[in-house]
Amino acid sequence: MLNKLWPRRRSKVSPISLSGPKKPAWAVFFWLAQFRRWLRYLWRDFVAVVMRAIMRSVYRVDMRGLKHFSYKPSTIVACSHKRDEDIPLFIGQFYTFRGRKARKALRLVYTATRDDLHENGFLILYFPALDRWLRPVLARLRVSRFIRQLQSCPVKLPDEQTVSQLLQETKRLEGNLPLAETVTPEWQMRLLGEKSFECKDLTIWDALLKAPLAVLAQLATPRMFKEPLSSRIIKRHHQTVIEQLRHMSRVLDKGGVLFIAPEGQVTPDGHFGKPRAALTRVVQQTRADLKMTPINMTYDFMDSEKTLAIINVGPEITGLKNYAKNELVELVRRSVAGLACVTMSGLAGRWLIEAVEKGQGGVNYRRFSDELWHEAQHLQALGLLVERHLENWQDFEIRLKRFLNYAFASGKIFKPQSLDLQTLNGDSWLEFDLPALARQECRKFDDHPARYCYNELMSLLEAHNLLGARAEGESESAGVYDLAAARARRLTAG
Repeated sequence: MLNKLWPRRRSKVSPISLSGPKKPAWAVFFWLAQFRRWLRYLWRDFVAVVMRAIMRSVYRVDMRGLKHFSYKPSTIVACSHKRDEDIPLFIGQFYTFRGRKARKALRLVYTATRDDLHENGFLILYFPALDRWLRPVLARLRVSRFIRQLQSCPVKLPDEQTVSQLLQETKRLEGNLPLAETVTPEWQMRLLGEKSFECKDLTIWDALLKAPLAVLAQLATPRMFKEPLSSRIIKRHHQTVIEQLRHMSRVLDKGGVLFIAPEGQVTPDGHFGKPRAALTRVVQQTRADLKMTPINMTYDFMDSEKTLAIINVGPEITGLKNYAKNELVELVRRSVAGLACVTMSGLAGRWLIEAVEKGQGGVNYRRFSDELWHEAQHLQALGLLVERHLENWQDFEIRLKRFLNYAFASGKIFKPQSLDLQTLNGDSWLEFDLPALARQECRKFDDHPARYCYNELMSLLEAHNLLGARAEGESESAGVYDLAAARARRLTAG
């Protein structure tokens, strides 16, 4: 008994070997791969934080519907494409708005980007101010290595390639061919002028260095090259598109999340463009059960302060493979375009365009503000998403004055000498710039801001089935109405 209570003397134990069991030599390659993956994730985190900081310094960001954004595998994130900053905004906001677990899940997010981002010299078109001095440097610079680390999926648009992209790709794959034997005489004339026909030593590289920037930025097709080079390039582009679509399908099959712009390009005039066939082909080729999260980015840019970027996330849509091709295209269009936000830019743009079409040359400030306010309240009552400054009268009036500051500073809306903003009151008269507002052409958001915002709001109303002529008996302030109900009334009356 005493022997059990008395502590026993510890027996001598041989020291533990610090070396442990020997590991196979191939384990070194495993740890090197893990270390490389960790560096790639660290790089993505760093880029996401930098993008978020830069976008926050340029835009005022308002995010809506974050509860709808999930991390379920095999999900397509379909987003409207209004500006080139859409992807940095998405990566910066959705990659860092939650904690560490969310960032770990978002590491499975892949982004469909333009194919020319992976070619040499694409920075020439994005930084034209540096073209005069740094074109020889920018023409050699290629940032595809850094873009691929962000899990980018390049997508080639055969009908929307720039001259610079075609020349760079041909030089990379075919070599620095003589210019006279490569491009047609018409394009040689555009690139280097008449004197280029006298010099037989000119190459593709000379065209990239000496051609005007406006010509390099033009859209072109492989038909700018001579045969048989043109047919060979077209065949190669076709094979490249097929391989890129297969790659995106494999990403979704493995449980990845694919961020894609269904329109394929930046919308030039504010309308939501028709979704491209690439989206439907990816859905058809993928074997996984796909889901879609629609997102719309609305820029309220007609403001004297920083542009407000409103990111609205819609409810998840399941069972994409059950829809036919036409049904899927319509579903994507309505779900993405219907998430746009009603802003002061959209309301004022629509009111101004319709007023000019009716033949008005100006408007009273009190009437202008009252009708915009009633229209905002009416659209909000219909269930549309409304910008926060339009929810109460005090913020609405402040926002309207900032809109007027933008309109008189930038022009293309009101005549500059028609009003002094410091003496603005209810009886002030706003005189329209009729030639600018009546113009139908709109190539960019700042080219014709009122027309651009008008088209953007029309796409939103059309997606909600609220677009059309006013029905009989409806008040002038109603602005929009239910298209199906009006059609039923006309059928009943007729």
